[in-house]
Amino acid sequence: MASQTQAVLFDLRDGWTAPMAEAWLAAHDMYPMKRVHKTKNKLRYRLRDPHQFERFRTVDIDDVGIQFIVGWL
Repeated sequence: MASQTQAVLFDLRDGWTAPMAEAWLAAHDMYPMKRVHKTKNKLRYRLRDPHQFERFRTVDIDDVGIQFIVGWL
């Protein structure tokens, strides 16, 4: 079963802003399918429709305020 990144979350409490997050995504060849979804503490960028996946896992990137939502097709 193949896994792929479904979304990338940036923590506002770690100093991330929308322009910084969008530059990071572009530098890593990740292109959101929609505009950012902003909550109190996070910026969420969806790369793929969540309905395509059977299950998910959250992977934290150490001490940089980024999380990947990884899904299995």
